[in-house]
Amino acid sequence: MNSTFWLENAAYARLKNAQLGYTLPASLTKQAKLQKVRVYVTGQNLLTLTSMKNGMDPELTEFNSTLNLNALSSATSGRIYPVQKVWAVGLDINF
Repeated sequence: MNSTFWLENAAYARLKNAQLGYTLPASLTKQAKLQKVRVYVTGQNLLTLTSMKNGMDPELTEFNSTLNLNALSSATSGRIYPVQKVWAVGLDINF
């Protein structure tokens, strides 16, 4: 008899990358003898909507690219670490 105990619905939606920026008006940058000044905030792996348990990443698999079962202990296992969120703040200045 087959069991579905370990099966999970791996459907998901993910916001992988986003960037929000603002370029200062030319009237302000010309006073400082600059061509362009841009401030931005960027984020990676910001949101994942899934019903998978224990923080497992639905994009990772227990198999390698050839569906080889010998890859069960590989570093791509979804049970190792949750996906890290990364936030960064930046400043672009053109002289």
